[in-house]
Amino acid sequence: MRTLLLALALLIAVPAAAQDRVDPDMLSGTWKLEIDIDPSEGESALARIAIKLATGLMDEIEIRFGFMDDHRLRVMVNAFGNKDEDWSRWEITEDGYLALGNSDHFDVEDTVWYADGDRLVAFDNRENPDNDGVKGLALVRILE
Repeated sequence: MRTLLLALALLIAVPAAAQDRVDPDMLSGTWKLEIDIDPSEGESALARIAIKLATGLMDEIEIRFGFMDDHRLRVMVNAFGNKDEDWSRWEITEDGYLALGNSDHFDVEDTVWYADGDRLVAFDNRENPDNDGVKGLALVRILE
């Protein structure tokens, strides 16, 4: 009976753990950075106002990522109608998380991403990806 319960627990736990690993094959196509910050999380009225202002500005900025097979990362930015392109690198860590290299447009040195269904969700510490994560930051595949 104990063996049956252990086997059942492993069947449930292993697929759940495997979901957060990023498979390089899933990275094909173009991905869009989504930032969803809840203004009510501000600790003061001033913080809530600042979050609302930042959210309004973010509506005018679009960042897209193209993952190449040779681990190059194409970063496409459209900010207030001005388009720019930059190149960086990507890798899958030993733990199966996606790590992006820095570029002129972003600094993500300690950020890792894990798969959450059809999204990639950011965590703010490469050494401890089991923390609370970066709330409201995700990559979503764009169907073109």
